[in-house]
Amino acid sequence: MNVFYKIYFISLILFSSLILGHQRSESHSSWIINHLEDKTEVSIALSIKLSVLSRMDWKQQGWENQVLRHVVESINISPNCFVTKEPMVFSVTNGSALKIIWEQECTLGILKIENGAFFDKDPFHAHIARFEVDKKALPEKLFTNDSRVWEEHESFLYDEGKIEVTSLKDYVFLGLEHIITGFDHIAFLLGLLLLNQQIKSLLIAITGFTIGHSFTLFLGVLGFIKPSTGFVEALIGYSIALVSLEFLAKRTGKYFFYSKVLSLFWAFFLLFVFLSGFSAYLTGLIGLGLFTVSYFYLLGKGDLRNLSIILTCLFGLVHGFGFGGYLSEIGLPEGRLLPALFGFNIGVELGQILLVMIFFLLIRLLTYVWSKNKSLIEPFIASILISLGLYWFILRIF
Repeated sequence: MNVFYKIYFISLILFSSLILGHQRSESHSSWIINHLEDKTEVSIALSIKLSVLSRMDWKQQGWENQVLRHVVESINISPNCFVTKEPMVFSVTNGSALKIIWEQECTLGILKIENGAFFDKDPFHAHIARFEVDKKALPEKLFTNDSRVWEEHESFLYDEGKIEVTSLKDYVFLGLEHIITGFDHIAFLLGLLLLNQQIKSLLIAITGFTIGHSFTLFLGVLGFIKPSTGFVEALIGYSIALVSLEFLAKRTGKYFFYSKVLSLFWAFFLLFVFLSGFSAYLTGLIGLGLFTVSYFYLLGKGDLRNLSIILTCLFGLVHGFGFGGYLSEIGLPEGRLLPALFGFNIGVELGQILLVMIFFLLIRLLTYVWSKNKSLIEPFIASILISLGLYWFILRIF
């Protein structure tokens, strides 16, 4: 085995470990703080997805109580605070997340919150908190492993205009963090780059993707459309496999062959879904299968470049629902909804540009270093992306 193939296999192992071990990890909370004449009352509601918890180290028995105890013990509020309403755990969003609610009472004074929940279990975890103090909404706080403290007096120093600027900046960084740590979105961008290697076609594809996800991001967060979160996440995985499969079909020119293979795949897959009694997304899956087979058949009829651009825009719409679903779960305050949306979207776009530039340079570097194996590099990357995309698709469907 030559050095080229050894590096391939080592990279694949490391990349697989990274994908499985460090997928995006997020949680959010809502804090209501009321200063009374002789005390301060604090109500906390914290939510986290089960998919995030499953990637952390918990004992199998009584894991819900472990999570509850970890959250309460990891969040320290001062001065002189004690629990007045025992923490309770609820299952929310159709059983896909946990919500922990409890109340504390503190002596009068400026509150200081130290939040260490989940950071020791996952250093890449991010937590966003909303604050309402004496019925006044304050800037959201993004807690990270390196930024675990929020002090009440810092927020009161801002006037109304300053609040909007601060919130906008925070959400730019949140959008940047969201795209950089979202391996499914990163994989799709890499597949998009494989499919559109000319600068002009790449710019058109990225623009179409941007327009698509920006549109549905705003619609989703503003509440005009409420798609099924589980199906949207599965579609994001499928979009990775499809653009990578289109690259292989384009490279070989065997569009009709891939159309026939996809016909067999979808026939057996839909039969399995039907016989297993899992009918939650059956209608959507039937439509997705028909669309996929028809798409490759039409590609085989001629050089339909516009069709590929349309597909990119459509998948941009899907990814936008994924971004919007995350922001909707956080629950943004109406007074700063637009700054948060614009800031988050700007952060996502900056992250996309950065990632595309890095991937473009890396592919060019690989093809230069291993010029003898140039014809193998891109199909190998596409094959990895197809495997990852199908893995995420099936995992999220079931």
